[in-house]
Amino acid sequence: MLGHGQRSPAIKALAPLPPQPPAAAATAATSSASSAAAANASTASQSSSINTLLPSDSDAGRAPPDLSLGDAGTDSSSSIGERDLSSLVPGAPDDEGHAPKGEHALHQPWTFWYDVADQSGGGGKKADWGASLKKLLEFNSVEQFWGMLNNITRPSNLPMKSDYHLFRFGIKPEWEDPQNRAGGKWLWEMKSAPADVIDQGWLHTLLFLIGEQFSDEGEVLGAVVSLRKGNRSRMALWTRSSSQRDVLMRVGSEWRKALPVSNAVKIGFYSHAQTMKSSARELQPLFTV
Repeated sequence: MLGHGQRSPAIKALAPLPPQPPAAAATAATSSASSAAAANASTASQSSSINTLLPSDSDAGRAPPDLSLGDAGTDSSSSIGERDLSSLVPGAPDDEGHAPKGEHALHQPWTFWYDVADQSGGGGKKADWGASLKKLLEFNSVEQFWGMLNNITRPSNLPMKSDYHLFRFGIKPEWEDPQNRAGGKWLWEMKSAPADVIDQGWLHTLLFLIGEQFSDEGEVLGAVVSLRKGNRSRMALWTRSSSQRDVLMRVGSEWRKALPVSNAVKIGFYSHAQTMKSSARELQPLFTV
């Protein structure tokens, strides 16, 4: 099981390199790519995609953006929802989800969303869901992904009652979407997890998604991180089905290995149907890992 500071070989390969002199960065990139390919020999069809998520030689030594990940920690909920990431991360996918020419394409395009409940206390989350859900960016390349990540607030710094969502292109992060309707979610109740564990868990989850690291990649549709008061923050991995136990257990076990959690932490699976019918206190997982 991974400790708080550990990463799986696949995650290491997906992570960006820190700014270095051009020669050193090129050497480090080559070394990381070689290690990743060896570690993922059993999944050779994915290893080439993983390696392309490393910065290219032309990026070596380039200074990070002014708004690096987490530097926008004092943003209000409205400024996050109104931020025009398309101007900071140009070149969105076309109508069919194709990556811009010259960039390293992902397996599939993705959409990043943000929503926040009414902070005034005058309205419920369910009542204003449609109005609060904001599409921040559609992307389908390595460059766009890191450009986005370097220009948004860390999840641990989000306002309470707010969520980030990453879902496959064309799928909305809501139960009613036809592709979500029969599915469910693996739920990690983060409770009192420190900020660095929340941020690391979310980053690892994003990298597993866009790198298609799940054995049953078509089963996993997206992920959500939710900040709540009273140790109720949580992270969820949404699935297409809720009845294929063997497939779902495999997905849950693979996700768990990517998270910075101890052996004592249990991650449960819930169908969307039971979530819609029961209160949070009444819910019992269908199975756990």
